[in-house]
Amino acid sequence: IYLGANHIGIEEGDDEAINFTLYPNPATTTISIQSMVNSPWSVVNIYSAQGALVLTTSNIINQTLNIENLSTGLYYLTLQSAEGTATKKFEVIK
Repeated sequence: IYLGANHIGIEEGDDEAINFTLYPNPATTTISIQSMVNSPWSVVNIYSAQGALVLTTSNIINQTLNIENLSTGLYYLTLQSAEGTATKKFEVIK
């Protein structure tokens, strides 16, 4: 994620230390995170395609996030841990 003088952008990519998968994709009410991260996750952020932060949590139950309040569209999930940060794109459909 980067902040420019005139815009907010999201750069999708993986830190070499973090490898994770989101499923199902597209999703409707929940999205699950499968990760090989050796350290606990500190923060999970979800951003809209326009770069607005729409959900942030450090409380993940069974590696599943409730996304039923998100509208149909594209989103970016950023996973932060002591090992680094990585971002994946996913779609919400209703």
